[in-house]
Amino acid sequence: MVSGLIIGVWYNSILPKLAPINFSLTKRQIFKQVAIKVIYDETIMSCFLWTVYLNYCTFLDTFSVKQSIQKWKQDFFTLYISDLCYWPIIVTTVFYYSPLHL
Repeated sequence: MVSGLIIGVWYNSILPKLAPINFSLTKRQIFKQVAIKVIYDETIMSCFLWTVYLNYCTFLDTFSVKQSIQKWKQDFFTLYISDLCYWPIIVTTVFYYSPLHL
């Protein structure tokens, strides 16, 4: 539930400030802007969401912060590498075909 709020703030407030919108762009400049958004999304937001997911699910299962941290150390990089295999393609498509002001 909290991640939904964070995602809304990320896409509506933070990401537009990191990669400002310019409506008079050529196709090449649009792709560059999309690439910048994808890089920010995959380096900042993806790491944040996987960290929240792993810690929250493990804590609900075990009620132990120590085990949550251990689970994060064990599984985070596997999940992040899996995320990097397919998610940038999907996010690139979404950012490229959605209107610039969104």
